[in-house]
Amino acid sequence: VRWGACGAPMGAVPPPGCPDDLFEELGRSRAARAIRTLKEIDIAFLPYESQVFSLDSPQSFHGCYSPQREGTRAQHLGVLAEQLATLCATLGEFPAVRYRRGPEDTAVLARALLAHLDARRAQHPAMVEGRAQLLIVDRAFDLVTPLLHELTLQAMAYDLLGLQHDTFRGSQGSGEHGWGAPLGGGHPVPNVPMSPSVPMSPLSPMSPTSPTRPRVPQATLKELSHILKKMPQYQKELSKYATHLSLADACMRRFKGTVERLCAVEQGTPRGHRGPCARRGPRGTRRCARPQPCDARTAVGTMG
Repeated sequence: VRWGACGAPMGAVPPPGCPDDLFEELGRSRAARAIRTLKEIDIAFLPYESQVFSLDSPQSFHGCYSPQREGTRAQHLGVLAEQLATLCATLGEFPAVRYRRGPEDTAVLARALLAHLDARRAQHPAMVEGRAQLLIVDRAFDLVTPLLHELTLQAMAYDLLGLQHDTFRGSQGSGEHGWGAPLGGGHPVPNVPMSPSVPMSPLSPMSPTSPTRPRVPQATLKELSHILKKMPQYQKELSKYATHLSLADACMRRFKGTVERLCAVEQGTPRGHRGPCARRGPRGTRRCARPQPCDARTAVGTMG
């Protein structure tokens, strides 16, 4: 039994709809005197967060994987498909459905979901087709790793700095310049001031055996800069390395802000590690792992 907003008990409505006998029982009860309008809402799911939903079906594990439920498995998958269809209708989405190739249950669920979506299109003309995608995977698919933040320089640069067309916008001196930053190929990030875009070539490493290489064991950055100003052959490479360091420094500033604490929760939770956030309890964990924007759009076909 679930409780409505007015405090009256409401029967758990199955996905196909509210049965007539429940309406009749509600009409005979004393609660009918306090009800002005009764509207049936086609919702067969529980919203946990703005973009997190649950079908509230703990018996699905037994229904989908138990050999004793082999005969009723297709019927159970049909109920789950109906619940997913109500979610899509509520969100106004007619998603393209893609399922993981292998287990037959994923294909059965995908076909049933498409059938329910086609049936609801006439009732919900506002459903937009092709804007969203829905992925159906089984328990053998790793759903955690794709959601974790990757902490390599290339991934952090694209995720945190918003690089567009492989170009890092940074400051050098008193003005602002754009640097082309192709972050791949195993080479350090090129760094040549340009306007607005100039193709960059990979950095040529400074040979440690070069006879003209300045040898200053404990020189400060200011002293090193003064030395390199007197050696024009190294000024171009110094400019390239400066952008590489600026890129790494910009990533670390963003990382130290909120991403560091969020990654600690991400990496510790799958391993059961109780870090400093977990020791402070659920409230501390929520403080460390602040909500991040998550676009969970997912396309009809099969996943290899």
